[in-house]
Amino acid sequence: MRAAALPLMLVPLTLAGCMSLNDLKPADDGSSQYYILDTASRMLCKGTSNRCQDLAPINTANHLLKPIEEAYGQTVEGPNFSVSLMKLVLQPPDNAYPVQAISGKRYHYRLPINEQTRVVWDTLGDIYADIYNTPGK
Repeated sequence: MRAAALPLMLVPLTLAGCMSLNDLKPADDGSSQYYILDTASRMLCKGTSNRCQDLAPINTANHLLKPIEEAYGQTVEGPNFSVSLMKLVLQPPDNAYPVQAISGKRYHYRLPINEQTRVVWDTLGDIYADIYNTPGK
């Protein structure tokens, strides 16, 4: 019985030899390179991953926006703070970074991950943590 099982155990090893380590790497979803801002749903996502943060909560936690305002040198204004924030990141002061409309995706924009946009991401995480009493970011 053991002799018959040996060939079956060697099949996975033989097949694994046909694969390269590159086949085991996850596809690059851009999460370390850029954010996607969906202005229709008011969501900021890391690349094309499902790691997203909702901008809507800032409407009730606008007192936590100071880090963003300092990073951009402008005020995020009410009454609709999430719309004001979207305008700010889509039109950064002095065109500090490029913003790309995503072809074929209405209301979707690509933002580079940089010092300013990272502050936005981190602050959204802090706001979520403050509202829901969970660890931030």
